[in-house]
Amino acid sequence: MLEEPDHQALLKLAETPGPLDPFQVDLLVEVLNTLLAKRELYEPTVFPVAQLPADVPAILRHTDGQTGQPLNGLKHAQVLHLNRRLLEWALPDYIEPGRRVTLVNYQRVFQETNFGRALFNSIVVTLIVTFGQVFTSSLAAFAFARLRFTGRDKLFFGYLATMMIPGSVTMIPVFILLRHLGWIDSYAALILPVMFTAYGTFMLRQFFMGLPTALEEAAVLDGCGMLRIYWHVALPLSKPALAALGILTFMGAWRSFMWPLIVAHSPEHYTLPVAIAQFQGMFGTEWTLLMAGAMIMIVPMLIVFAFGQRYFVSGIRVGAVKE
Repeated sequence: MLEEPDHQALLKLAETPGPLDPFQVDLLVEVLNTLLAKRELYEPTVFPVAQLPADVPAILRHTDGQTGQPLNGLKHAQVLHLNRRLLEWALPDYIEPGRRVTLVNYQRVFQETNFGRALFNSIVVTLIVTFGQVFTSSLAAFAFARLRFTGRDKLFFGYLATMMIPGSVTMIPVFILLRHLGWIDSYAALILPVMFTAYGTFMLRQFFMGLPTALEEAAVLDGCGMLRIYWHVALPLSKPALAALGILTFMGAWRSFMWPLIVAHSPEHYTLPVAIAQFQGMFGTEWTLLMAGAMIMIVPMLIVFAFGQRYFVSGIRVGAVKE
């Protein structure tokens, strides 16, 4: 059994204004360490300032003397190797409010940051990229699968070979091109470079090649051109493949981090992954805002996958087995 903590000694040190001197630090550590018998429970911890009451002691709410930046919680240099259980027991009146389940951080993430703008940017960019990739990939795949022209197979395998080039290799040339066009820090830079994909073309080509030629011949006899065959025959029959490609593209565009980080220089064009990364700075991490933002970011992906799962499961088999 641990003895009752000496609240007066703790609060006397806690109310000391400004940084503690080495003697006060040693005294506070000694008092708190005496309260806890199991030293293996010691571990550093951080308590968000926003969850602490207004009358919290100075030790839990102070400023770093070197940087002038407000800290998120206890400074490890002042109180070393203390964990949540020790502080809850030693200072229950100050730590207990932070344990309550609350939705306030979901409100803070929109009020205190540009998260709302980042959410709007992610929705716009992801939807345009998803529909753009599905449309361009289906057009190219239909041409490579159903049209006959000189050099068709060589052109297709050349396009397919671009999948072997790492994205980090093409990133710099594409960035330089966009800079010369004046598109850096714009929606065009976020959308256009990722609207075309060799993988999507390959995936849909395999599906279109499996469509019966009798359907195409019947459509030609009815007076349909190739575009009408593509729109009224090929696309309706390829819903599973289109849905699978759409889900994969949506998830990839929604969680894309590196490219938006490179081309989006102002908060007005940040997407969700870039905005969430801003919660982790040089002087600390806003864990409450970061986790709230991460949860908001995960929900749309779960919804899209849940509604498109039956198409996705059937679509991933496209091209897997040659019949």
